[in-house]
Amino acid sequence: MQYRPNFFIIITIVTIVGIAGCRTPEHYRAQADRVAYDIIDATRATEIESHDSFSIATPEVTLRRRLIAMQDLPAYSRATLSARELEQPPHWPDNLQSPATAETNQVAVLWLSDGTVSLSLLDALQIAARNSHDYQTSKEGVFSSALSLDLERNNFRATVAGALDNTLSSNNSGPERVTGNETGFNLSAKKTLKTGAALSGALAVDLAKLLTGDRTSAWGISADATISIPLMRGAGQHIAREALTQAERDVRYAIRSFEELKRGLAVSVASDFFSVMQANDQTFNAQRNYETLKTSDHRARAMGEAGRLPEIQVDQTHQNQLRAYDRLITSRQNATQTLDRFKLSLGLPPDAKVQLTRDAFTRLIEEAEQQNKKDRPIPDAQSTMIAALENRLDMRNAAERVQDAQRAVVITADALRAEISLLGSAKAGNRQSLGTTRDGNKQLELSKGILSGLIAIDLPIERTAERNAFRNAITGLERAVRNAQQKEDEIKLQVLGGLRDLSESKESIATQLEAVRLGERRQSSTGLFLKAGRAEMRDILEAEESLLSVRNALTSAIINYRLAELRLQRDVGILSVTDNGLTQEVALTSAITAPSTQHAGDQDNE
Repeated sequence: MQYRPNFFIIITIVTIVGIAGCRTPEHYRAQADRVAYDIIDATRATEIESHDSFSIATPEVTLRRRLIAMQDLPAYSRATLSARELEQPPHWPDNLQSPATAETNQVAVLWLSDGTVSLSLLDALQIAARNSHDYQTSKEGVFSSALSLDLERNNFRATVAGALDNTLSSNNSGPERVTGNETGFNLSAKKTLKTGAALSGALAVDLAKLLTGDRTSAWGISADATISIPLMRGAGQHIAREALTQAERDVRYAIRSFEELKRGLAVSVASDFFSVMQANDQTFNAQRNYETLKTSDHRARAMGEAGRLPEIQVDQTHQNQLRAYDRLITSRQNATQTLDRFKLSLGLPPDAKVQLTRDAFTRLIEEAEQQNKKDRPIPDAQSTMIAALENRLDMRNAAERVQDAQRAVVITADALRAEISLLGSAKAGNRQSLGTTRDGNKQLELSKGILSGLIAIDLPIERTAERNAFRNAITGLERAVRNAQQKEDEIKLQVLGGLRDLSESKESIATQLEAVRLGERRQSSTGLFLKAGRAEMRDILEAEESLLSVRNALTSAIINYRLAELRLQRDVGILSVTDNGLTQEVALTSAITAPSTQHAGDQDNE
């Protein structure tokens, strides 16, 4: 019957270890994802009132991969396709690659018959949200901050750990060889309270059996528990949970920074998109100008041969045609380079065959011409600045980091105090070993346990490190205040500059529309005057040059006004961007309202 306790305890221990060992790397990855996403979703719901699901998973098939495959583009390695295409090294965990989710499905784009992909502005915004390096890095930063918060929370959870060891030993130093086997199982638990107190306990089960001599076996059970309560330095929730508080705030900071990055990326993509449109429009204007001058050159040659036009004017006309052709070549090259840079900003290969649709650009031109007759209201500077300070998430971060710096002063000041801790421990039972097997089994008898108490005092005599940390914390507070002041001034400067750009672009559109109308009338009238002998060829050439210039200027003014609107909405903090990159704009005049009674930076310290 001696072996029965041995048998059942061993079976229990092996079962516990087996269950714990069945967890795979994929299980831990999924568990980490679930915890992080729960934290992020809850924080986003309170911080930005967003209930969209957040994911850092990459698409199953990216547009980049499809372009490389369908257009047979050169690639250095499989890494240029995606992480999913990499060859797995030896000992790679099984089933580790996470599946693509509904939110990461590929963007539906238009493929032309020759394999060229046609992208609209909405397509470009969504592609950038999936492929942009900065966008993905910021999302991963949010995810990492959530995992860091979970780790800090874990410090206040009741955690359990287990360890199993088995030792086979043989001792030949005595009159006879003694061989035996010792098996030990230790189960420990600990919990840190938010007041700073720490509790821990352990249970040890030992099995010892002699394999020589009388082959005696015995088991023993022991248990112990300790408690530590700080009474001065390190006491109190504001001290004990400071790391947890900071981790919670870091998640908020990361989410806000990600939202600001989304706004900035959307404006950047729109700016680059319209830059391509502007370059294409300039090429179109250059082509039209070249065709007109080519016709004028033929006419001048005919008039010169008929003696109706001086040779110098014939040569001048031909020279202007050559200059127009050179300008057309330069415009085409610039349009191509601008498109290549745009593809690169979207995370697409620059050698991919991509073209942009003109729908958004055409609507922009039509709206500008229609709205020119209407009043374009520009909001008041002071109310716009107040709205920006209320809405900007990076301003909230800067203001709340001042509170972090204040708490750092409190924490480091607490470290200067004396440390007085109340310690208590309890122990019952005894461990078992080969040398004590003949004494029989050792039961866990709580009535024979040992209790002890201790007060530990660390007088504040040597506090050099703590003193320096305290002084640095005061300096850090001043620096955080300056950073908040600088951020506030930067926002005001951005708003003032944005309002000026909007006003200037508004006036420029009206001016350039009138200039184009006059230029077209001048072009038409000089042609008639030339036929009637009331104008010279140089008048035709000047009219064409002027019309080309004002057409390009009108396009630039319209695009500048649109981008000034987007930038001002971004700078005021009212440009909403979904996680898939789509923008949701709000009219400036309707979004700017009276400020709330309390700023985020004026909230009570936590």
